[in-house]
Amino acid sequence: MLTGLSGVGESVANKLIEYFGNEQAAFEALIEGNISAISQVDGITLKRAVNLSKSAIGEEGKFLSTTEAEKIFQSLVESISQYCLTKSGRDRLQLMTPNPKSINKNRDKLSQAIDFIDKHPQLVNQFEKSWHKLHLPRKPNTRYERVIVSKNKMPHLEKYCRILTPSSEETWKDYTVFKTVTWIGEGSPSSTPDGWLCSSEGDSIAKILPELVLDWFKTNMSPLEVITSLLMSELPVLHDFTDELVDSLEDLKVLSTCLLDLQSEADIETISEIKDNIWKEANTLAEKVHSRVEIEMQDVKLNLSGADMLMALSNSNALQKKLGEATSEIITDAILSANNSFADFLLPSGVAVPRTIFTNDWPCKVDRKILDSLDEELSSIISQNSQQKMMRLAKELHPLQNKVTKLISKLFEMDKWIGIGKWSIENNCTLPVLGDSGVDIQDGRHLLLGFEPEAISYGLGKCAEKGNQQNLALLSGANSGGKTTLLELLGQIVILTHMGLSVPAKEAKVGVVNSMHILAKAGGTQSAGALEQTLYELAEVASCNDSKFILADELEAITEPGAGAKIIAGMLSAASSNKDTTMVLVTHLAPAILAEMPNKDVRIDGIEAKGLDENMELIVDRTPKRNYLARSTPELIVKRLIERSEGDSKSIFKDILKMF
Repeated sequence: MLTGLSGVGESVANKLIEYFGNEQAAFEALIEGNISAISQVDGITLKRAVNLSKSAIGEEGKFLSTTEAEKIFQSLVESISQYCLTKSGRDRLQLMTPNPKSINKNRDKLSQAIDFIDKHPQLVNQFEKSWHKLHLPRKPNTRYERVIVSKNKMPHLEKYCRILTPSSEETWKDYTVFKTVTWIGEGSPSSTPDGWLCSSEGDSIAKILPELVLDWFKTNMSPLEVITSLLMSELPVLHDFTDELVDSLEDLKVLSTCLLDLQSEADIETISEIKDNIWKEANTLAEKVHSRVEIEMQDVKLNLSGADMLMALSNSNALQKKLGEATSEIITDAILSANNSFADFLLPSGVAVPRTIFTNDWPCKVDRKILDSLDEELSSIISQNSQQKMMRLAKELHPLQNKVTKLISKLFEMDKWIGIGKWSIENNCTLPVLGDSGVDIQDGRHLLLGFEPEAISYGLGKCAEKGNQQNLALLSGANSGGKTTLLELLGQIVILTHMGLSVPAKEAKVGVVNSMHILAKAGGTQSAGALEQTLYELAEVASCNDSKFILADELEAITEPGAGAKIIAGMLSAASSNKDTTMVLVTHLAPAILAEMPNKDVRIDGIEAKGLDENMELIVDRTPKRNYLARSTPELIVKRLIERSEGDSKSIFKDILKMF
């Protein structure tokens, strides 16, 4: 299962299995996009965890075909992630790589999230107040004293306790040296010793190592508090966004009661406290018997006649009997009262009180044998109650463990979508209309400039308005006029559309394509080998028959301008043969490129600077003019430099300006 995934060899598979407990659990973590947990596995980075999860889901991330496209995607994810409250919610955004197959599903989910945010702001606020307690389910790190005796290997439990394999000559009696034992399979004792568990092959962990089940819930009490608070809330059951959450909570109705029982150790603690204080209580009551008898005996008078005295001299037993008759009622009443008090003391333990706990002779004493017997009985009750409660709770909680894990995953997913929804609302985004190819945006805004940008309208390809439906466009114009910004805006809108998310525009129509290619400015004239590699990659992009969107920024820098124009013209001619390819190329060589092309069906658009304002900033209409060759206006940049420089530099720039 795991080794069939791209990037998962035997070594990585074993590490995943060791971390998650078994292969199925590891595979489910990959499918659910549990990136935070996967990246905790030894040797797996966050980026690799994302790629492994994509491989399991079946989304290889081929849409983003260049490094620059990946950079824009990452910058968008970073922007959106600021609206998610949990680390796991932010990690899950990494899995939302653009994929034509998931567009409609994500659009539906986002629409639900935005509607939920709008209609139930108080509930959203309630979620967000508690979500800081959410974290991925953690495994206990405790090592237990329990010894598991089994003929089968149990590597998934070796980190928690000792696993022993009995030889053919050994019986269960050979393991009575251990206090707590789970005997698995044949040969178990007919009468289970205290602290022992007898289990069958294939039994659940609740029957084999119940301590681990209980500790899992104790370790994850923080996210469990979030779940129990939701169980006590009145959720809107008729909203699509929360339907899955409500269904999951329905399956966990008994969780709150079980957790209260898990946290309450009152019965066992009470019995333990009784056991710890049994001798002190008995001795205190014996002292009270003495005090009471002494006080009451102060008013007792014994009348002896002369005959009684003579009889006492001849028979001491007669006097003893006479004294007993005078005191027996007082002593008996005092001992009876002490017995009743001791019975009340033992009542919570359920242990019956022997009426002979205090001796009837004088002075009154505590019967040590009886008290020792009570102490042993209480110890046995504590041991039995602890084990019984542990087994009962483990049996009740174990079926809930997987349900809790899946619900926590759903909460992280909700956090992700509420974050995306809030980001969308905050940035006045709208869901684009889906088309065949090309793009058309009205009042689009670059999201990542750090300031409120000027809105831009632009379009080409089949999605554009009539007259603007050419597949290829050369973008000319002023330096610092916003050509690269427009290219990035188009990249953002195309990527967000293919993520199934809303885009920063008043209106937008975007064609669904198979891949996105963003080619950045080259870093100067390249060596022969580097140039050859670059040209090869460009040819691959231009000639590929798949539907695609290409954004390229000043590719002429790969070589000298004359050769650059010829090369780009050849690439554009190849790209123009595929009607499902849309391409925008920023260039300063538009006329030269067009002159080299046999097919003239290439639009030239221009962003032109009209001059400088009072702050010496370019006055630019950022929306390109269609079918217009705009000058790069370097003279305006030189003019600005004249105003901002001094001395010899100013003189040099003045001389340069005269040359224009």
